[in-house]
Amino acid sequence: MNKIEIEKILREFKLKKATVETTNARIQAYTDAINNPELIASWSYSLGSRELGMPGAPLRNTSSTVEKEICDNELTIEIIKEWIKEDKSRISRYSLQVEIIEMALKALTEQEKYIIGLKYFERMNWDNIELNFNNQFKQKNDITSGQTRKINDHAIEYILEIVNPLKNTFS
Repeated sequence: MNKIEIEKILREFKLKKATVETTNARIQAYTDAINNPELIASWSYSLGSRELGMPGAPLRNTSSTVEKEICDNELTIEIIKEWIKEDKSRISRYSLQVEIIEMALKALTEQEKYIIGLKYFERMNWDNIELNFNNQFKQKNDITSGQTRKINDHAIEYILEIVNPLKNTFS
């Protein structure tokens, strides 16, 4: 693994973390529904239009026989358990990747984390990173964008050391 690959992984981190958190929240909602079947009755279910892991819109009165037929599919606990299984399978690699990057970020200094966050998660340019850094870390002397790049490079090298033994997780 090299610097370019780590930078790509860092740029994708925020989206992957959000995907994991959203999917885990959905899994929790499904688990709650299994434990409280009254919740299931408020979901409609269509075999042909279901987004993976997503319940349909709430049931509504309809006069269309076709729509009524689609809405009358019975949503069972077995189907919901299958959704949970699919969701867990779909995010398992993302979950592991997010966990590895979070552990690597914990190994950085506060200043390194701040610069990595601005550069890869907030996607700021070096001039804005310099301004934000100097506002955040009031020091005797302000640092330049060149110095923020050096801090970033050091942090990337350190992340590489941590992540390289686990590089197969990211391929």
